[in-house]
Amino acid sequence: MNRTFFSVLPVFIIMSIPAFLTAQVNSSVLNRSNNLVFVNPDNNLSYLQSVSIENTTSGSTAPTKPVNSIVAKQLVYSPLVGLLFGFAGAAAGYAIDMSGSHDDFDGLVGIVFGGSLGLITGTSLGVYKIGQRNGLDGSLTVTFLSSFVGTVAGLAASVAGENVIPLLFIPQACATIGYHISL
Repeated sequence: MNRTFFSVLPVFIIMSIPAFLTAQVNSSVLNRSNNLVFVNPDNNLSYLQSVSIENTTSGSTAPTKPVNSIVAKQLVYSPLVGLLFGFAGAAAGYAIDMSGSHDDFDGLVGIVFGGSLGLITGTSLGVYKIGQRNGLDGSLTVTFLSSFVGTVAGLAASVAGENVIPLLFIPQACATIGYHISL
């Protein structure tokens, strides 16, 4: 039963992302006259401001692309950046661990810690930069902390299920969710 739960968990997380994003998009919606309506965060009275779509400038708070396409990019490209940083972190961790005293593990601790730190950093930066390039203003700190929680959960699921797949998808799903929560 435990393996079944951890093998289904990544699928559940990935399938729940569209429902999550639908709930998060309520701050900017199109009204019937094709105007973008958003809540002005600087005004305490929740004043609604209407801006025509044709007249929006680059300084607008609206994303330049639909949120669903941004999330798709974050879900596809951030694991690649995370793996690249993970391999670099594992190599650096191995070199640091082997430069000290040699024990029974011979660099394994450095590989695990360096790879995990690289995975967390790369996934967070990938999600954050894709969001920034597409006009979203999320928090790097929240994205990093979400990626950390996802990496811990991914490691636990990978060890419990004896499979590396959760380690590849859970950190970036959590980083993406954390980034969009912080908008």
